[in-house]
Amino acid sequence: MNKKTTYKVSENDNLQNSRCDNVFNFTEIILIIEKAKAKIYKAVNKGLIDMYWEVGEYISRKVTQDRWGESTIQEFSRFIQAHYPDLKGFSPSNLWRMRQFYEIYHDKPILAPLVRELTWSNNLLIMANLIFILKP
Repeated sequence: MNKKTTYKVSENDNLQNSRCDNVFNFTEIILIIEKAKAKIYKAVNKGLIDMYWEVGEYISRKVTQDRWGESTIQEFSRFIQAHYPDLKGFSPSNLWRMRQFYEIYHDKPILAPLVRELTWSNNLLIMANLIFILKP
């Protein structure tokens, strides 16, 4: 005798299944958001590093051609901070680091694009260690 068993699905079961589906779907959206955030962070970081490279190149050229020194860099720093009061990272010491960043890597075609993919903090650590290693 083939007896067919039927199960009654309660409204509560449907609601729980619906919630599980929603959690799964919502989690997928979270992954999409996180992936986009990572891409945005990487793009912003690349833009900052490219800007630091260009500022470093500019300062390097001015130091060589126009004999920029500490007082000019301090004035340059104040000028930038006056025009962009909310912009951080343009202290005189950081401007010198931008120059150093450019000068260390500009003639190294293999390394230059690679270090431009790193964060500024990581580049500062690398440069500090390079200076320490290269000191006589």
